[in-house]
Amino acid sequence: MNNHLETMKKIKKRGSELGALLTPELIKAIRETFPRKALSLKIEQNELWFREGQCSVAEVLQAKFDEVNNNVLNQEIL
Repeated sequence: MNNHLETMKKIKKRGSELGALLTPELIKAIRETFPRKALSLKIEQNELWFREGQCSVAEVLQAKFDEVNNNVLNQEIL
């Protein structure tokens, strides 16, 4: 159980570090490079899973960027 908690702390720390590296320009470039789109049924299953993985990574990075930039604690008080 203790190892699980330590692992979760490491993941959270890495996520925070990752969020600090993400910029709007980088997110835009990633989303444009790996868009979610309908794929042809003629492609091989391995290619389908590979492309799905690319899109999933892009979505995780977008979510982390949104989390960091929409955090209430990061907003200025007016």
